[in-house]
This record gives sequence, C-alpha cells and structure tokens, in this order.
Amino acid sequence: MTNWVTLNTASRKPAEDLNIAANDKHIAIVRLNKTSIPSNLPGNRDGYFSLFLLFKGEIHIMVNASELHLSVPGVLDIFEFDQINIIQASNNIEAFRIYFTPDFLNEVMKGIPLVPLSTFMQRNNRLFVPISKERASRLRQILNYLEDSLQLKQHLFQKELMKVELRKLNLEVLDAVLQARTSERSVDDGRTENLIYHFVCLVHENSKEHHDVQWYAEQIGIDVRSLARLVKRYMKVNPRDWIYGRMVAEAKRSLCHLDTSIQEVANQFHFSDQSAFGKFFKRETGLSPQAFREQYASLT
Repeated sequence: MTNWVTLNTASRKPAEDLNIAANDKHIAIVRLNKTSIPSNLPGNRDGYFSLFLLFKGEIHIMVNASELHLSVPGVLDIFEFDQINIIQASNNIEAFRIYFTPDFLNEVMKGIPLVPLSTFMQRNNRLFVPISKERASRLRQILNYLEDSLQLKQHLFQKELMKVELRKLNLEVLDAVLQARTSERSVDDGRTENLIYHFVCLVHENSKEHHDVQWYAEQIGIDVRSLARLVKRYMKVNPRDWIYGRMVAEAKRSLCHLDTSIQEVANQFHFSDQSAFGKFFKRETGLSPQAFREQYASLT
C-alpha cells in the first residue's frame, strides 16, 4: 500500500524553498524527496528548457490543467511556460527537475540537430515516457557526476565537464523517447518521420525569419498539400499552427528580456512594424506583447 505525503496548504513548501542540489548560471538541478516537496515547480520562464525525471515512488502532478499520475521511472519534458503543481507524492519519492539555458544546450548538443524533446513526445502522443531500470541507473549516475561538476567552482575546465554530463543526459533521454516510437512504426512510417523531422528542424531554426508554409515545403521538396497532410496526421496540428506556435514560444522568450524593446522583438521576427507583430501576438495568445510582459514582470 502506498504511503502518501499529502500536500495541504500547511505542509507545502514554496518554490523559493526548493532543495537546489546544484546551481549555476547555465543549469540548475532541483531534487525532490519526502523532506523537500514543494507545492509547485517554476515553469520555463525566461526561456529555460527543463526535464522532470522520476526514479522512484509515485506522484500526482498537474501540468497546467492536465492531471498526471506517475508511478514508474520515466521522463517528463516540460514545455515552455508550463507550470507544474504537485498534488501529492509517496513518501519514498525520488525525482529531479533539471533546468538549462537554450544557449548552453546548443553548445552541449553541437553536431546533433537540436529539437526540443517535447517535439518527439508530441509526435508520440506521450507526455511521460517510461524508462528501463538500466537506463534509470545510468541517468542517476550521470546526474551524480553533473552535480559533482557543478561544485567544482575552481576547476579550470568546469564548464567542459558540465557539458559532457549534460550531453550524456540529453542523449539518454532522447534515445528513450525515440526507442519508444521505433517499435510502433513501419518502414513507410520511418520515411514519413524523416520528412516530419526535417520540417520540425527547419521550423526550429528558421521560424523567426520564415513564417510561410510554402517556404518549408520547398525546402523539404514536397508540395504544401502533402506537407499539411503529413503534419496533420503525425502531429495533430496543421503546419501553420506549428510554425506559429514556435514563433510565439520564441517571442515570449524574447519579451521576457525586459531590456529588449517590443520594436526590437518585432524586428527579430521580421515583421513590417511593431503593430503587425502586436496583432499577431495578441491573435495567438490573447494578450498584447506589453500585457504579456507586464504579466511576466509581476510573476518575477
């Protein structure tokens, strides 16, 4: 029978009391156990990527409005600006939340096409991907080494050591996600997924400059209708919505830098003027860029 730690108002710890196992300007590791369970984990504000790794125990969490019950070792990728609220956790819980900056991740994963893990999880219709005992053991070891490297403040090659371990961590998680899909797909699915992967990579790298589906179809070498059909089938959205979704995520990240003017953000995305950018942003999010920025400032 599971023994639960129920998180009522009195027992919850605020986010600022998180048990930070290791911290650096590039990366932070938050450890969850029965003596350190916060009521909420900060989302990816300011453009941080993050992963939630469960190694032991059970946990009920809310990711935005979706409730999840996790009871096996696995990985949960946190989308940008998502908020996790912990409802309850077993008293043997062992879990980690790892945050890292996009720039540092780009350095770490140099040579490997960088697509957020959430991309693959969306394609697999999975929020949470279970991992084997062997993989969990490897990930634990990597996290231990990563924590150790974050303590080596005087080490001349500290950043390089951190990069090695974070690269190993992300490759393990990425492999788990892709392996979960491999057993389900046919040869035709494999060819189709290569096209989808190409599209996703192109959007990830070019959405600030190129907003039109036609451009992406031309780069891939298929017509717009075929691209729309494939993306709709495998990703449950149309290509334009995927492009716009990426643009909005990047725009939010830019707007979180309060020293960057809204006009400068509009220029980054090649809009004709600030007004055109404002209309796009409000149509997609329901908030004007200024209102979003004020909301973000009030939270921080």
